[in-house]
Amino acid sequence: MDYLSKVAPKEVVQKTLDSLLTRVEVLKNNPYLGIEPRSSDIKNWGFHVLILDGYLVFYKVDETAKVVMLSSFFSSKQNYLIHLIP
Repeated sequence: MDYLSKVAPKEVVQKTLDSLLTRVEVLKNNPYLGIEPRSSDIKNWGFHVLILDGYLVFYKVDETAKVVMLSSFFSSKQNYLIHLIP
């Protein structure tokens, strides 16, 4: 959301974040709904990606704890690799 906060008013950022978080709720019942990332580094770290309205939601599934852990939200216009790969 850092990217969006630089280019949009605060109200737009909050509305977008609220919408994404509401839509991410589907992962509770369908944790593997997202796709595997193209990057082998990110895939090897166990991430999945859910694509929502031009945003990429990176998350992991912890089978033992039965939990979906949200990691990052990125605009599809961003180069997210520079933020995820050290």
